[in-house]
Amino acid sequence: MNGFLAVWTICANEELAHRDDGCPGDGRRVAGIGPDSYGGLKLAMPSDQALRNGVVIADGPLPQPCGYYRFRSSPPGSTDVLVSLRLGVASIAPHENVHTPEGVGTGSSRVDLRAVYPNVGFDSSGAIAGVDVPGSSNALYRFELDSNSKVSHISIQATNGDCAG
Repeated sequence: MNGFLAVWTICANEELAHRDDGCPGDGRRVAGIGPDSYGGLKLAMPSDQALRNGVVIADGPLPQPCGYYRFRSSPPGSTDVLVSLRLGVASIAPHENVHTPEGVGTGSSRVDLRAVYPNVGFDSSGAIAGVDVPGSSNALYRFELDSNSKVSHISIQATNGDCAG
């Protein structure tokens, strides 16, 4: 499976009320992330190709060996996309609300996270979680949880990267 999904959408509200458009609740849609891509970017995509697709921009030259690009919609100085000059895109961290193909997204609870990803691991603070991406041998999801144990941010990262971030 190549996993390149660009941007896909799913229903964002988990309420049980049925709607005519097939989405439950209020029908808001959010962007999808994973299994190894988001918004036209793919993990391991060469840095020059990532720039050419127009989704990200560089605020300056990439430092050696790694640096950051930002999404066009992000303010200057944002660190949305970690790039290795040797291995390409190493991490993608969108600021918007996103969901994984398995349905975990911004606002999901710690319980939801464990139910969907039984092998998820947490750091000592319990605020950062990570799990191998199902169907991918080279990616992991990183989840940040807020003080209410709800997912506040999701990123995907290459497991074979040479950058810290």
